[in-house]
Amino acid sequence: MFKMDLSVILLTVLSFGIGSYTLKTTAQDFRVGAFSLKVFGQTKITDLSIVATIARVSKVIMRYDIILLQGIIDSEGTAVDDLLKLVNSVESDDPYSMIISEGLGSSYTKEHYAYLYRSSRANLVRSYTYKDTGDRFEREPYIAIFESRYTAVSPFAVVGIKTTLEEINLLADVDSELEVKNVIFAGDFNANCGYVSNNRWKEVELRENPRYKWLIEDDVDTTPSDTDCAYRY
Repeated sequence: MFKMDLSVILLTVLSFGIGSYTLKTTAQDFRVGAFSLKVFGQTKITDLSIVATIARVSKVIMRYDIILLQGIIDSEGTAVDDLLKLVNSVESDDPYSMIISEGLGSSYTKEHYAYLYRSSRANLVRSYTYKDTGDRFEREPYIAIFESRYTAVSPFAVVGIKTTLEEINLLADVDSELEVKNVIFAGDFNANCGYVSNNRWKEVELRENPRYKWLIEDDVDTTPSDTDCAYRY
């Protein structure tokens, strides 16, 4: 009963409460994004009082052909499945598929990463968690390789990360071990707050190496918090 009721409420909020979803991609568009769900689990997915927030998240998801979702902390492992069902109840004509990582991190609370993707526009070749024999990552990168006839390069990898300065410097190693040469590093690594300060960027190989293009400028605030932080992508 809950799932049916929440789906109906979500549809209503998307259609009337916070504006109809009107963004449609063209044959030339292909959008890849990354978004943190901020400790997303049973409490959030079952709380009808925050259904408008869930609706806004759904609208964010529907902007993209591939989107990395981080911050999934759910011991029951069903909350993101319910979110996917809600999104597809709106996008029934072009539904999303999903892959989700194992629990990542050495702490007691494991975090999951998920990729939602439009199977009509992207074909999943393989997904896997990067295995670092040196145990250098707090949360290992979660990698998905896709093919698409809508992209300028194919195949390509999306590497989902949540990382510190020292771990950012390890991403060149991850890149060298990928099965494909085209890669997007996506997720949570901070440009000018607690993770990497401005005066330390010169230490970051991915910042200095011309092979890599940084897509978010230093002065772009990409967080909802009071801190002025640009999380790199």
